[in-house]
Amino acid sequence: MRLRVAARMVRAGAFGATAWAGLACHAAALQPVSHYHDLVAGDGEPGFRDGEFQHARFRAPAGLAVLASRGLLVVADRDNHRLRGIRLEDSNRVETVAGSGKKGRADGPAGAAEFDAPSAIVAISDDAVLVNDEGSALFRLVDFAKRRVETVAGNGQRGAGEGDARTVALGGVWALLFVPAEQSVYFSQPELHALRRLDLRSRTVATVLSDDPRLPKPAALALLGGKIFVADRNGTVVKLGAFTPGSPPSVEGVGQGERILSMASSADALYATQGKSEAPWVCVTTGERGLPPAVISDAPPVPWLAFDEDIPVGFAADPRGDRAFFATAPSLHAVVSLKDYRFRALAGARAESGTGLVDYAYPLKKPAGTFRILILGDSHVNFFGIAPSRASLLDPGRVETMPKRLELLLSALSALDDGGRRFEVLSLTRASWDALLVWPNYHAIDVVRKFDVDLVLLMQPPSTNTIEAYLNRPITAKGIPADAVDPEYLLKPHSEKIRGNPAAALVDRARQLGWVHPHGEGQVYLDDLRTLMTDGTTRRELVRLFARPLGALREGIRDARSATKIAVCYFPLSSRGSGVVERDFWKELSDSAGTDWLDLLDPFVVLRDTWFPFAEGWGYDHFTPQGHGFFAFVIGHELVRSGLAPFRGVAPLPARPRPGPAALVAPELRRRYDLPLAAIIAAAGVLIGFLAARILLRRDL
Repeated sequence: MRLRVAARMVRAGAFGATAWAGLACHAAALQPVSHYHDLVAGDGEPGFRDGEFQHARFRAPAGLAVLASRGLLVVADRDNHRLRGIRLEDSNRVETVAGSGKKGRADGPAGAAEFDAPSAIVAISDDAVLVNDEGSALFRLVDFAKRRVETVAGNGQRGAGEGDARTVALGGVWALLFVPAEQSVYFSQPELHALRRLDLRSRTVATVLSDDPRLPKPAALALLGGKIFVADRNGTVVKLGAFTPGSPPSVEGVGQGERILSMASSADALYATQGKSEAPWVCVTTGERGLPPAVISDAPPVPWLAFDEDIPVGFAADPRGDRAFFATAPSLHAVVSLKDYRFRALAGARAESGTGLVDYAYPLKKPAGTFRILILGDSHVNFFGIAPSRASLLDPGRVETMPKRLELLLSALSALDDGGRRFEVLSLTRASWDALLVWPNYHAIDVVRKFDVDLVLLMQPPSTNTIEAYLNRPITAKGIPADAVDPEYLLKPHSEKIRGNPAAALVDRARQLGWVHPHGEGQVYLDDLRTLMTDGTTRRELVRLFARPLGALREGIRDARSATKIAVCYFPLSSRGSGVVERDFWKELSDSAGTDWLDLLDPFVVLRDTWFPFAEGWGYDHFTPQGHGFFAFVIGHELVRSGLAPFRGVAPLPARPRPGPAALVAPELRRRYDLPLAAIIAAAGVLIGFLAARILLRRDL
């Protein structure tokens, strides 16, 4: 619901920004979404229609096969008696690739050939697939290079047999599996209690297992690491040993599922779909039941991810990304995609993936056409503020945090407006008392390199603990604080720690102004940033000091991946007036360190009352679940507006004008020195008049 509201506000120009109006006016073709569970093709209505992916129609689609070099996903459109192709590199456009639609068994040119309920299908080369034509009990070879269909196995009778492929009976085939090293296709016949093998070179069929109590009803098949895996209809999953004619292979149990329908492998892991199960999708290798999350934490499972226990389903790995899959079933009349980023195990907003992220387990390999954003921030990025009276009713998870909302929003907008990109938003966070300008130097740079990140957003609130880090941590050779607190160093007296410290000049000036205070035995602390920035000298020292770690981060990211941009994304908190005075300081720092700048203050000010309440309003002012959606909406808008998020056909707009320095400083001067506003205005007028007089005098001279 929030996404729909956000989309309407974008279309209406809720912020008065012509960039998003440009998106709406752009003559856009809809594009497939790439999120966690998405439509690949089909409008869900049974029928037959080629064309754009959202208008295409299938009738009881069954098997799936991917021809990666052709960018083609082949669908066995069972009740249309055709093979359909989904052009993955052409906006998932659907076309008929074989079959006239007439029920039959005629071979010949692909467009004139006939099929009878094609079901299981497997790719056997870059240019060909083998199809189980279940209605005719034949195996058909479709060669896309020659555009011809040929029958290679089966005599048209139903049953099981061995010998010359064209003389054996087939039928009741559940799954096909191509083994490249053997140039053979294994096929299962669970109702005949058999697993057989078609040798494509000799065109002969041999029995692998028959009436074997270890696998009474072999069904789903998959290849992982060159090894064959078979799932029995009772859910047992085994790994087969090498095939030797006339001798049953060894069988090694590797897992147990429930009513397994199909299997596929990706990124060294084996996955299965399950019929009539609370876990319709499971990682057999780890045992994790990795349902992709709904867009809100307490929603029911995705409704289409449920399969009948007695019907084989199409299931194939997506070669464009690790742990990504295509799926279909006769009841869907569509093809869908789904991913496994360990969603259930990492559902908690602060769970760590083990790969350097505080996030889902995104694969290191970036999917083709994807723009990756890395969010660096404190607990405002991934923690929820919930009123105590509602805590028992709400249990939001990671999917409702700002980074995940931003990912969903950008992906949806790109699909609706032909943005030309897929988006993934990764997050790496620490508690607010860990200096945000410092710790990314030790943790974020490797993440940028490993995950091939395109844009880094440093989510900077008005306050910071950077000064405390300089005062209480050892200083490295780069002149920035160390990553971790050293207890022994912490106990040293301040006079010893400040010697040679880059913060020494700041502390000296602050002491002159009475802004340094004793803290514990031999330690000190300084007044807050709002106070320190009111003096010109301390402000310059702050910029110099803070620019060290920010500049080091920028250089480290540039060394890790030269094309990656880093932007300071400045945002206020929910209280009225938050962040107004500090904005120019952070902009000056961003300019000094050479980073891009993304300013959320004005949108927050404009919409704070409209979206109330978007934060807890107590404690650390964390965003509510609804507030995270608001936060993501504003960031997404500004990313597109600034051009930092690439959208095809949308030119970035110039930055918004900000109030002049006098307008920003005056409130702080009034607060600090209790000066009347009229006096400040008068003083400013005198100063301007004096400068104008000097300019005129010099010109006259």
